[in-house]
Amino acid sequence: VLDNNWTFQQNNDPKHTAKATKALLQAQCPKVLNWPSRSPDLNPIENLWAIMMNRVEKKVNFLVQAKETMSNDHFVSIIKEKWY
Repeated sequence: VLDNNWTFQQNNDPKHTAKATKALLQAQCPKVLNWPSRSPDLNPIENLWAIMMNRVEKKVNFLVQAKETMSNDHFVSIIKEKWY
């Protein structure tokens, strides 16, 4: 249960606006800040996903190119080394 010093922020996605969800939020956190759904300009975390996707894509492209120049065992050992 959150006291009045906290404000819960959520977008207006249908699962957040369901009657049961609204009742739970009202009981657990009286101050709720409604936020427009599908508004990446108002939700900075959405900008991070594009950056992350770009970095992952670069890594995947590197791995695909690297795979062409080495044995399967060597490739798997590199993946394991980077993963852990």
